Amino acid sequence: LCDNTFVIQEVLKVEILSIEDRNYDGEFEVEIKISSRERPTVSLIDFKLYDNIVIQEKTESVNATIELDDYTFKAEATAGSFKIDVNKNGVLDSYEIFGIGDSFATITGDCINTRSYTIMNIGDGTVTLKPDVRELMNYDDFNLTEMDTTVPVSGKEIYMYAVIENVGNYKASDVVVSVDHFGYTLLSYCNISSNYIYVGDMETQEEGGIKKVILLRLKAPVVSYEEYHPITIGVNYKMEYVNIEGEDVEENFQEEFKQNINVYPKTVQLDIKQFVSYKKLILGEESDVTVTVENTGDLKAYDLEITDYLPSGLELTEGEASKTLGELSPGESTEFSYRMKAKEIGDYELITKVRYKDERGESYEMQSFPVSIIVYKEFPRLDMRKNIDKTNIVINEHIIVVLVVTNTGNKPAKDIVIVDSIPEEFSLTSSKEEEITGNVNVFKIDRMNPNEKKVFSYIIKADEPGKHTLKGCKVRYSDYENNYFEYESPDVNIDVSGIPKLNLEYSLSRESVQDGELLTVIGKVSNIGNGLAKNITLEHVYNKGELVDGDLKKEIENLKNGEYQIYKFTIRVPISSTAYDFSVDVTYSYYDILGNEYPGEQRFIQKIDADKPKIEMARTVEKMIIKQNKYYVDSGYSFIISILATNTGTADAVDTILEEKLPEGFELINGTNRWEGDLKIGESKTITYTAIGNVGGVYSLTPRAIYKDKWGVSYSTDGK
Repeated sequence: LCDNTFVIQEVLKVEILSIEDRNYDGEFEVEIKISSRERPTVSLIDFKLYDNIVIQEKTESVNATIELDDYTFKAEATAGSFKIDVNKNGVLDSYEIFGIGDSFATITGDCINTRSYTIMNIGDGTVTLKPDVRELMNYDDFNLTEMDTTVPVSGKEIYMYAVIENVGNYKASDVVVSVDHFGYTLLSYCNISSNYIYVGDMETQEEGGIKKVILLRLKAPVVSYEEYHPITIGVNYKMEYVNIEGEDVEENFQEEFKQNINVYPKTVQLDIKQFVSYKKLILGEESDVTVTVENTGDLKAYDLEITDYLPSGLELTEGEASKTLGELSPGESTEFSYRMKAKEIGDYELITKVRYKDERGESYEMQSFPVSIIVYKEFPRLDMRKNIDKTNIVINEHIIVVLVVTNTGNKPAKDIVIVDSIPEEFSLTSSKEEEITGNVNVFKIDRMNPNEKKVFSYIIKADEPGKHTLKGCKVRYSDYENNYFEYESPDVNIDVSGIPKLNLEYSLSRESVQDGELLTVIGKVSNIGNGLAKNITLEHVYNKGELVDGDLKKEIENLKNGEYQIYKFTIRVPISSTAYDFSVDVTYSYYDILGNEYPGEQRFIQKIDADKPKIEMARTVEKMIIKQNKYYVDSGYSFIISILATNTGTADAVDTILEEKLPEGFELINGTNRWEGDLKIGESKTITYTAIGNVGGVYSLTPRAIYKDKWGVSYSTDGK
């Protein structure tokens, strides 16, 4: 009917807008509207090349369970020990115990499709995990803010980072990604031999689907000139549904995303910088020039000739305006300085030219941007200097800033305005400025005669650590002919050290050995302050046992803010039949960058419970009928019982007797219902027997284990 909607094969919606016999001839015209089709669409939503990758660590809370990869695992976390039911059987088995540095898998498959984590830290009720790197990752595994994008250079290793997502409105099945990286060398994590990566099913965003990352480590092709080397991402997937006839339908889709990439040859790249002390000179005045050339490329530069060409109105008075150099490696720089004198009035340009060769002997020439030099007969010159009383301080320390302005010209200056900004990492605490706008000091002077000097000062406080720069202050002024001038003083660098603060965490792992136990102390020292900690020394003293591995003294050169180091040492302790406290006393000291010492002490105590055996039993029954939690068998018919005994304790069980006595009226016809022997930690023993009940009635069969520990203490356990 009109205004009805119907569905074709569950994916195509059709709305009937009108049904009309326009010509009244019995031929009806139907106007319909077809809605957007429901289908999966797996799309490439991001593609980048990176110099490095940074995997994000995450701290998860553990409260009897932990949620990982859409599954709730049974788990426990105590200092130094993390248990997780990786087998997903609801039981924390003895081999499912992990420590710091261990790795475990939550999803198993081939190497690419295995999802595993490395344990970075364990606390009481928390565990810090870092996903292991493979070709197939999750989007939120990465810390993108610390990853640097790059362009491929000949022979350079890079990371291909491609993000795919199902942006459609239907589940995509059996998603397979192919990567055509012809010319690039694949440096894989999982030793994959093909270019195909099986992703599996991808739900839509509305159904909780997540973004997947294809991560390939590649080596760029070796090229001598810029070459085009694209990378193509192909995605194949299916849509599976049941049509209105009840038939299973499978529809295939294919997407292709071509990334246009140029690979660049390794090159020599030189950066030229010129510093000129005075760019406006009075006739006969001198100015200092420093030229710096840095190799910012990938290859060495050879046979360098660096020359400053002085115009005819400028004269060299000291030093050399050129330099030759045999070679300049990547990252290295060279410089030279000289002094020049203004001998003629005029406008001039100062240019630095560099001639060099590459490793193939090819010659090149480049030049700097011109520096404008103006020579006057006479004018006011305000020389500005910014001084501070300290260049190395700690956070919250005060600095006195002194501004000195001198008219070194030969005419008076007027309408002088000095503008001095304060970096956002500092705060103003005292000043006699005329105006303050935000973090800007403004000083004004009506007139300064030749050789006259003015001094201003203020006090600032360092609010954040780091290497900071106090920008040079600007002075603007004019002469009495209304010619305007501007000068900016050199910058001033300050190192502000934060206050370091060390946090010490300790955990313990235990291992039974003959005649004793190995206690491995795992220490983690972290800098949770906001400054560099230097010359760190930690000395440990324990209360029981003997050192068998590692060092009690730990020395660390430095730890930046947020960095940590993990260290271990192992103590052998004797057998103990009673619980006791094992303690480690640590004395430590460290320094900030100014040499201030921060000493401290800490004690770590771990209660060591006495090791005890514990035998647990489980039963299986054959040839019986179960009704209302009772077992039924006809008299005269045999039944089979198996009893599994497992030592789940922390010590060996010796002189063990495992027995299930048969009541009167039962006959043992095969196997045994008694066993004697020892059960080591984690070991199991099964006894199986066949018996007949000859007299009708209700009976109880109860297995019992009688055993001792290594000290001769007796124990017993009854099964169900």
